[in-house]
Amino acid sequence: MYRLFAASINHPTWRFAMTPLRQRRLEDMSIRNFAENTQQSYLQQVSLFARHFARSPNALGRAQVREYQVHLVEDRKLAPARDAPAPSEQRIQP
Repeated sequence: MYRLFAASINHPTWRFAMTPLRQRRLEDMSIRNFAENTQQSYLQQVSLFARHFARSPNALGRAQVREYQVHLVEDRKLAPARDAPAPSEQRIQP
């Protein structure tokens, strides 16, 4: 479980157990100059996705992304437009 101690992911006092996958995602978003709020949103979406399946995002594939999208629309009753950003956060990296 992550332990959060600061309001900003770029803040020097931000301390938590960071997985290599999370570190890579943060680095990739930083390289692409994503806004801090965008980074937080993307990481939150990936976290929710992984928690839904109780597995690491590394262990999930395209079939689970689709299943999660169906869950968001049908079970959580989110409108497809609201769901639109989620797939980009859950792209499966080799």
